[in-house]
Amino acid sequence: MAKVQYKSKEGVLHIGGGRFFYGQKPVQVSVEEKGELLKLYKDLEEVEDKERQSSEDDEDKYTEASLKKLNAEQQKEVILSMGGDPEEIKNEGERIALILKLQEEQGE
Repeated sequence: MAKVQYKSKEGVLHIGGGRFFYGQKPVQVSVEEKGELLKLYKDLEEVEDKERQSSEDDEDKYTEASLKKLNAEQQKEVILSMGGDPEEIKNEGERIALILKLQEEQGE
């Protein structure tokens, strides 16, 4: 078996037949299907089947769902703590996107 994911960090790719590929969420497919999908859809990529790194690392990371539970002031505090400027952001979606981007940049 192989895993394929949508290359975009956000959004979804609908390929028909009730098949959806969400941003950065691998889907297990057969080897034959993988070849066909990658040939037909340039927005898909194969990913290695690696075990997630220690769960401790994941606990420290923000997810979109965990950020939606925070109010606007808490989200702004997170942005400030990561070195961002929350005053440029107009709405919750933009705050969450910025936090996830800053988090990714810090992880590199």
